[in-house]
Amino acid sequence: MAVDSEDLVEDVMSGDTLDDYLISLAQGISEAQKKLNQLALNDTTSVNPVLYQIPKVEFELKVSYSLNQQTQSSASGETKKVTRFQVQSLTPESQTEGLTTEGMSTIRGSFVAVPANHGKPPTVLQTAIRRFSATSAGLEVWVRNRAGEVLPNVAVQVNIDREYSATMNGWNGLDQGVSEHTFLEDGVITTDDQGHASTNLTIANDEPSGTNVVIVIDSSGQTETLNYVVES
Repeated sequence: MAVDSEDLVEDVMSGDTLDDYLISLAQGISEAQKKLNQLALNDTTSVNPVLYQIPKVEFELKVSYSLNQQTQSSASGETKKVTRFQVQSLTPESQTEGLTTEGMSTIRGSFVAVPANHGKPPTVLQTAIRRFSATSAGLEVWVRNRAGEVLPNVAVQVNIDREYSATMNGWNGLDQGVSEHTFLEDGVITTDDQGHASTNLTIANDEPSGTNVVIVIDSSGQTETLNYVVES
C-alpha cells in the first residue's frame, strides 16, 4: 500500500535524524489505521461492517550526508584533526582548514502489521481484597489469558491512587485523603505457578471509618481498580 498523504510526507521530512523520520512515518501509519477503524465504526448500513487494515507499508528514504575532515588551529597555535558528520560553528579565536565529502544513501524497509500481544490471547486480571482486621487487608490477583491458561512469573504492579482516593472521600463528606501510614507492602508482585500473586494492605490506626482507599492493579497492559472502604 502506498502512502501518498502530503501531510505525512511533510511530517516525515521535518525530522532531523533517521530516528525522527522512522518515528514520524510510524505515527502517520498509526493515524491512518485509526481513521480506517473509525470508518468501520461509523458504518451503520450493514449489520456486519467491513473492517479495513493496513497489512504492510514499504518505504524508501534517500538520505544525503556530508563527512567533514577539519584541521583546527587555536589561538595558542595548537592544531588537531577532527572528523565529523556535521559542521559545527567555530569560535572567532580559531581557524579551520578542511575537506568536505558529500554522498547519498538509500534506505529501504517496511512496516508490517502483526497481531496484538504477539498473537496470544489477551490477558485477563481477576482481583479480590479481603479484610483481616481494622488495620489489615489482603490483596489477591490472578492472571490468566482469555483461553483460561494461567500465566506464571508475570509482574503485577499495585499502587494506591491517593489523588483519586481523596476525590472519592470528598464526595462522601470526608475532608482528608488517605493517610501516609496506609500503604501496600509491595509495589510489584509476581505470579506463582498458578498465576496467583498477593500482598497486604496496612491501614493507619487513625484512618477514619468510611475512608476510600483506591488501589490500581496493572499487568500486561491490563488495569483493574479496586476500592477498599475502611471499617472500624
